[in-house]
Amino acid sequence: MSRGGRAPPPRRSFGEQPPLGAAPGLLAAAAAARGAEREELAALNDRFAAFLERVRALERQNGALRASLGRAAAAAAPRTAGLVQGELRVLRERLQLLGRDRDRLQTERDGLAADLAALRQRWVGGGAGDVQG
Repeated sequence: MSRGGRAPPPRRSFGEQPPLGAAPGLLAAAAAARGAEREELAALNDRFAAFLERVRALERQNGALRASLGRAAAAAAPRTAGLVQGELRVLRERLQLLGRDRDRLQTERDGLAADLAALRQRWVGGGAGDVQG
């Protein structure tokens, strides 16, 4: 029993009809509530259907974009490969030039080191008597 001394109304499952002896106002309220629930469910169903259609449209658009990207990548690959090959050729030529410059400078350095050693030998080893003045 509830606090007011009355027993709570019996619970009914969804869609179950109220007892025949129920008050007409209660029947009208229950019918109105069921009608509102139906309208709400219909509105939710419509929204869900629109959502699904939007998802399908986005999936189609995504597929089209992927195909377009694949075609663009395939078209750009030969052009990109040509640019890369050209850049590699330029860099290889530059590397060869730098290698030749390095070899020339090492040879020059070795010659200067030999000249320096000869001068040191002349000035330190030969003494001041070699110089005439």
